[in-house]
Amino acid sequence: MIIRPEQHWFLRLFDWHGSVLSKIVFRLLLNLMMSIIAIISYQWYEQLGIHLTVAPFSLL
Repeated sequence: MIIRPEQHWFLRLFDWHGSVLSKIVFRLLLNLMMSIIAIISYQWYEQLGIHLTVAPFSLL
């Protein structure tokens, strides 16, 4: 068990040793990259001719 010194809860968010962050950092970066691509490509959304509703996203 890892015993940490008393810290503020916000500083504990950035602890690397003993956290699961090292295991999920790839997924977080992939999610961030897909979000940035979605934001950048939003201005061309209607020109592509793709019209999506929110129904497919409710399955997630």
